[in-house]
Amino acid sequence: MKTKTTDSTDPREATPESSPPHLALRAAEVLGYELFPMPLIAMEKFMFWDESADYPKVFRVGLVFAGEIDDARLEMAFRIAIQRQPLLCASIDDSGNTLQWFIANQVAIPFHRTGDFERSPFIEPIDIRREPGIRFWYQSAFEQSELVLEFHHSACDGIGARVFLRDWLHAYIELHRCGTVENEFMPLDPARLQTRGLYKRVVRTESTRTTSTWEKLVHAYHFHFRGPQPIRLVDRNGRDRFEHRRLQLNPQQSEAMVEIARENDCSVNDLMVGLCVEAISRWNSDAAVSRRWQRARILIPTSHRSAGELKLPSANRLGFGFVSLSRDQCESRQRILKETIQQLKMIQQLQLGLDFVDLFGVASQWEWPTRKVLGLHRCMATATLSNMGDLTDRFVRMWGKTGEQLRVGNLVLLGVYGVPPLRPLTRAGIGACKVNGQFCFAAQTESIPGFAESFFELLRGYVDPSA
Repeated sequence: MKTKTTDSTDPREATPESSPPHLALRAAEVLGYELFPMPLIAMEKFMFWDESADYPKVFRVGLVFAGEIDDARLEMAFRIAIQRQPLLCASIDDSGNTLQWFIANQVAIPFHRTGDFERSPFIEPIDIRREPGIRFWYQSAFEQSELVLEFHHSACDGIGARVFLRDWLHAYIELHRCGTVENEFMPLDPARLQTRGLYKRVVRTESTRTTSTWEKLVHAYHFHFRGPQPIRLVDRNGRDRFEHRRLQLNPQQSEAMVEIARENDCSVNDLMVGLCVEAISRWNSDAAVSRRWQRARILIPTSHRSAGELKLPSANRLGFGFVSLSRDQCESRQRILKETIQQLKMIQQLQLGLDFVDLFGVASQWEWPTRKVLGLHRCMATATLSNMGDLTDRFVRMWGKTGEQLRVGNLVLLGVYGVPPLRPLTRAGIGACKVNGQFCFAAQTESIPGFAESFFELLRGYVDPSA
């Protein structure tokens, strides 16, 4: 069976009377639809099982442009691009003994023509059982436009989102240029989705090694018995429970950040993680918590793919690594950075992100106890930090620039802002990327109003003491 046959009585096909507009396509139009139904891999199961009504596993990516979006071309470009991403067209069938992706005979992807980054126009989060794991909204006003996408994390991660964005914007450029897509897309091979869970076969190299059984036990002990301290709650005073904030460093501040990383013989990502730890340490410094147990832990996505996987359509390609610092290790900025650099180097060399994938791969064979443990809602990380990298370097060869800015058809890309999802007791998610030589940051927080501003103030002061 190539597709899941459904009729109007199937709840996954039901459409509320007040539903937003949607873009529709037939299953047969989706590249690789004949591969479905397809079992979920371990990381996809984690994202599916770890979701709750209050904490949907949905992450958001917003793009800001100079110029007004051409509605018809944008929606047509979306329809062209989404056909190349089978997992983004699929939903999850959990009615049997095996969780499976399926593509409905008629795929309907909802969208709105209004809304901004901070407030979604959708009333409910994505229900991956009833709809595909992607939706979007956009608006234009005063010669500036904003496009926001939401992705269900079961379907893809930040790299998968970047793959889709590349296709969508490429199609928009081509439609604006000549009314059709004449220049070919980057090649994708949907058959690679069948081996998307085989991280080890892809990544083993002579320069890296995996952890021994003893090392895995030690790391597991530290993870489970030396847990992190959540970010201290504050009185919201009537403010929203969830808040979104954004920051873009100017070119001088962005260059200063690169120079500081160079002087410290580390990456910009190391600096970002270190500053996140410092912001949390400052925020929690006056909390009434035992000194012994006060610990910050940052979850970071870790890459386990090689260049040979560039043909993989949007999917989950990343694992999880954790940087954990005690209160004593946060005594100064210099020590925070030193500890952060050492731990990130160890995560890379020992491929510690695979430990999480491997452990959950074993645990996922027993659904009920695994879901029970996830449902305990213990604090896995104090905060999440996800860095999408330099988008301009990846796209400029395809599209060209206007001065120092990336041109997208009749638009000029000004900034990109992405935020990872939250889970219970992980009260801050921070996303970063670089566009046109400028670093863009976005933060999503829960019940800690002012934390994002505090982090951004620390960041600005670090790269520009005069600010």
